[in-house]
Amino acid sequence: MVADVIGKEAWLKPEENCLLYESRNSEDLAEKISILLNDKELYANMCKNNRELAKPFEWNAIVQNSGILEDIQN
Repeated sequence: MVADVIGKEAWLKPEENCLLYESRNSEDLAEKISILLNDKELYANMCKNNRELAKPFEWNAIVQNSGILEDIQN
């Protein structure tokens, strides 16, 4: 869940990898949590999309992209 405020990251895409709730509105937050818990397809899709989004931040990818392995080999 992410508050619908200015400055939220550009990679956050409502209904694709997050649900937005109105900032400081606990009822809206509770509603969005309920939607996520009760919509198994939405939950599964968001999980899948966020796992894909996280791949560049896994240690293997970070090490591969850092160039450190090439530095060690040379």
